[in-house]
Amino acid sequence: PPTVVRDQGMIPCCVSMAITGAAEGLLATAGEPTTLSPLFHYWFARPSRSHLGLVNPRKGLDVLLDRGICTYDAHLVHPSPAAPRTRDMARERPSLQARKQARDKLSNLFPDLHYTRVFGRFTNHWQAALERGRPVIVALDLPAAYSDLSDGDPTLTSADGPSNRDHVVLVIGVDGERFR
Repeated sequence: PPTVVRDQGMIPCCVSMAITGAAEGLLATAGEPTTLSPLFHYWFARPSRSHLGLVNPRKGLDVLLDRGICTYDAHLVHPSPAAPRTRDMARERPSLQARKQARDKLSNLFPDLHYTRVFGRFTNHWQAALERGRPVIVALDLPAAYSDLSDGDPTLTSADGPSNRDHVVLVIGVDGERFR
């Protein structure tokens, strides 16, 4: 599905960014291109309203099914959805209008949404989902070398060291043996 890469800035909202990107891709494939608000999702998914903390992927999917996601404009009135997210943006409480739109907007978008926790290499499952036009959201354990990746060669291997942090990404396609 088509999707746009966005910068989460310094907000630990990678789960919300991946889920929102997946929803946008599904909407675009259905002929309804829409820009959604990852920070609406993050508001409800994060562990505390007063703290900008990490979101568990399972909880993120539960929040999606329970609350939905509203459009970017219904939740935030900032100039560009592509701009990096800021702490102030993450603290904006969703309005009643945004909450109502979120419940109505995505009610039938995810009829076969499911959470599967896999260990090891199950990339054949990812590829099958992508071939069916379904996005894949992946939680990763990242080594310290992740911070040193460049646009020229954004590749990590097991030789890059032990995991020291978690990250969630949206997989949108395959180029040969590399997922994008």
